[in-house]
Amino acid sequence: MSDGLQRLRSALERLNLRDNIVFVHSSWAALSHLGESWKPVIELLCRAVGGGGTLVMPAYPMRALSQTHLELHPFFDCRRTPSQAGLLSEIFRRLSQVRRSLHPTHSVAAWGARAAELTTGHEHSPTPFDESSPFQKMYEGEAMVLNLGVRRMTFRHLADHLIQDELPHSVYADQAIRVRLIDAMGVEKWMEARGHNPLVTCNHEVVLDLMRREGAKMPPRPAHRMGGNGAGTLCQEVDGILLESIPVRPYVELYHRCYREGKLQFFLRNGAQAR
Repeated sequence: MSDGLQRLRSALERLNLRDNIVFVHSSWAALSHLGESWKPVIELLCRAVGGGGTLVMPAYPMRALSQTHLELHPFFDCRRTPSQAGLLSEIFRRLSQVRRSLHPTHSVAAWGARAAELTTGHEHSPTPFDESSPFQKMYEGEAMVLNLGVRRMTFRHLADHLIQDELPHSVYADQAIRVRLIDAMGVEKWMEARGHNPLVTCNHEVVLDLMRREGAKMPPRPAHRMGGNGAGTLCQEVDGILLESIPVRPYVELYHRCYREGKLQFFLRNGAQAR
């Protein structure tokens, strides 16, 4: 094991991810600075969550906004449609013990104790973050987000979904698209799916910025569910690679608080405020 990989292992151990559900966003451009191939990095992540944990990665097939993707590509093959969420996620979703959820825009790949539970039934989600989705299951399971060399937060979409009746705009596009699916066994299925409202965006970074500043003030939670310190985010750097762990449920709760306090604002993509 290289010195860089040893330092990454020590950093992951400090985050105390064992037996947790860990959702990983990654940048191979950043991780390649370790001088290792993908295999020992994935093995290290699997060891970090342990046999009782579950490693999850996005396996999104999109290069465009989700509704645009559905309109242009109303087809998804769970076995062959590549992930566009980074090289590590594409390699991970191909591994024999990894399961992939059946969804045309927000598929995820998972390995470990709860992989089958998390990935089953996503084809029953006409909107990608509803009650049948892996994202709701991860939220309920006190999951952690782990950013490796990149800053991402998919769960902002779950936060929107949960308060969609309060928002001044539709979270999802009006038009449903009929999509042909091929599952892991090669069986053809069909579903009606809607992507996110392509007209609206928001200043969602304000939530993580506040979470980083106020982490110590957030309600304490069990250490094994919170990356070891019970509150907020944990950030560190290994060989120039950012590692950041973010507890999902407190993030969603803070997102809702920011919206209700007027700190989170939504805008039309032309720059006007959404109302």
